[in-house]
Amino acid sequence: MAGLFVPLWLVLSLVAVIIAVVVRLAFARLGGILPFPLLTYLGVGILVAGAIDLLWFDR
Repeated sequence: MAGLFVPLWLVLSLVAVIIAVVVRLAFARLGGILPFPLLTYLGVGILVAGAIDLLWFDR
């Protein structure tokens, strides 16, 4: 990243937020009713960011 030090957790947190926004837009279009939408979006974002961490960085 051009000599820039960016902690991995910061990058994956940004990925989680982006994924949560995408999932929110997808659920909004489907018209689904979720009991706890904020927790659902956050959980999906963390799940995807964790999967990216495991697959990309091979831990």
